[in-house]
Amino acid sequence: MLGRFGKPQLVRETSKIYTSNYAMIPWMWSKKFVQNNIVRRSEADLLKGVILDKKLEDQLREISYAVLNRRKHYAPAKNMLFYGPPGTGKTLFAKKLAMQSGLEYAVMVGSDIAPLGPMAVSEINNLFDWAEKQPNGIVLFIDEADAFLRSRKGNEISEYMRHTINSFLYRTGTPSERVILVMATNNPE
Repeated sequence: MLGRFGKPQLVRETSKIYTSNYAMIPWMWSKKFVQNNIVRRSEADLLKGVILDKKLEDQLREISYAVLNRRKHYAPAKNMLFYGPPGTGKTLFAKKLAMQSGLEYAVMVGSDIAPLGPMAVSEINNLFDWAEKQPNGIVLFIDEADAFLRSRKGNEISEYMRHTINSFLYRTGTPSERVILVMATNNPE
């Protein structure tokens, strides 16, 4: 079920503009336009001021180059998994990557899926249908992805969650031209 103004229920935060105050729309669009023009520069600016280990910095530069130049090279969007302790900038990097590359972003949390029970499969499908319709493309950031992406074997997982994981894998199994999936976790296993 799509929430108010067409935003999926699972999306907690997005760069898309949704408001019921129509007088605010021009101001919100102008603010977004100014932010995009200030932020969108090059992959060199993406990590400016960030202190990282050399190996990690090289990996993030490679990722940002691939995302920023995917249309020029006719390449499909790549899905990514970021892992590390809380507060290391996983969400910040995904948002900045989206803004630098001219994409929208949407943030959801993996722990929001389990309470949906039998509705989780339809909500995952609504989320991906919405994401595929974004004209410029979108970075779909799933924080705490390990909260619902786990092994489908064993008795500790419900049948609803097993179906949800299968649906998620089906929707992410083929390369997309519009959706870049970035998952974050504290436990990469």
